[in-house]
Amino acid sequence: MKNCKFLIVENSETSKRMLSDIMRSEGWTDICLTSTATEALEILKTAADQAATGAGKLVDVIITSLVLQGIDGIELCRQIKGEPKLADIPIIMITSAKDSKIQVEAFQSGISDYIKKPFNAVLVLARIKAVLRLKEEMDKRRNREKTLEQYNNNLVKDLQVAQQLQKNMLPPPLVHKNIAISGCYAPMEFLGGDLYYWDMIDDNRYGIVLLDVMGHGTATSMICMYLRSILPKLVKTMTSVNEMAEKLNTIMLDFNQQISSRGYYFTAFYMIVDTVNKTIEYVNAGVPPAAFVEGSQKVRWLEEGSPPLGLFPKLPIRSQKIHFEDSAKLVVYSDGIYELFKEINLDMEYLLNYLRVYGKTACDATTVVEKFGDFIKLLPCNDDISLVCVALSE
Repeated sequence: MKNCKFLIVENSETSKRMLSDIMRSEGWTDICLTSTATEALEILKTAADQAATGAGKLVDVIITSLVLQGIDGIELCRQIKGEPKLADIPIIMITSAKDSKIQVEAFQSGISDYIKKPFNAVLVLARIKAVLRLKEEMDKRRNREKTLEQYNNNLVKDLQVAQQLQKNMLPPPLVHKNIAISGCYAPMEFLGGDLYYWDMIDDNRYGIVLLDVMGHGTATSMICMYLRSILPKLVKTMTSVNEMAEKLNTIMLDFNQQISSRGYYFTAFYMIVDTVNKTIEYVNAGVPPAAFVEGSQKVRWLEEGSPPLGLFPKLPIRSQKIHFEDSAKLVVYSDGIYELFKEINLDMEYLLNYLRVYGKTACDATTVVEKFGDFIKLLPCNDDISLVCVALSE
């Protein structure tokens, strides 16, 4: 407190001298004296500019008289509080007024306390010290807030990088002679728990998977990244959808055992599309029923499968194989889209009909999915959203 800087604004030379003497008796020597509000504002702004460049120190406490030449003390307070660089400086008002309305107006203008004339040295020092203690606590709070804001800014930057990395892990659309695979993804937060992946198994077979890990946030997204790192090998080596489901279930159970924490699990849809034999073998492990439509036929809902993966050591699995002859489309989606469609009074048949009209070729279907992805990103989502569309042509 000894190194504090004060500004006294008082048009009475006697009062200025008495007040400064009282303050110097406490060891405070950095005291600037002025008689008018105009001069006070100039001094304060100069000190603020110097403090901003490190060439000086901001005033710690302003002590101003209510009665001044020109602008009075209350208006001076208002102007100080209206300057962002000065607004946090505490102000003590000197007054001999007994009118409570004036005192209320002074507090409304932004003062922290007041000193009555004639001066009582003990009370003057006590009030100044109280204001300095309050200022010290306020400064600490602001510094904590500044540190927290910087931390949050750094965290946001880190999350933005992580978000971009997560997006980069998603495969680009695949368009071959008689098949097109595309997807769209919108996390509820920076990082999400949904993931999709596809790859060629051989010349005519394609492995396609959509995952939805329970929860949101960093832990969930890290599990997604871990699963993404092992999917390329699994898609190439797992010979059936049942084998893939069993393997993913074992991996998740082992992961839960390693972290000795709450049991994480995920829902999944895995399919193997054979474009030569015109078959789709699939297992649905807890995602909403996938929508399959061939030509102009009615929608067929694909829900055969198993419970979510990572919950049970022995997993009951029911896979299914379907055949197609005509051009067909299959849409797999996470429960985030199911909830979103329910909220906006749409259903998956709306998207399928849109694909029928505007996605007649494989390339067109990919474009439709991209536009749909742009559309859902504009909507308020309460969950991560992911969708995969497989367009098959003759």
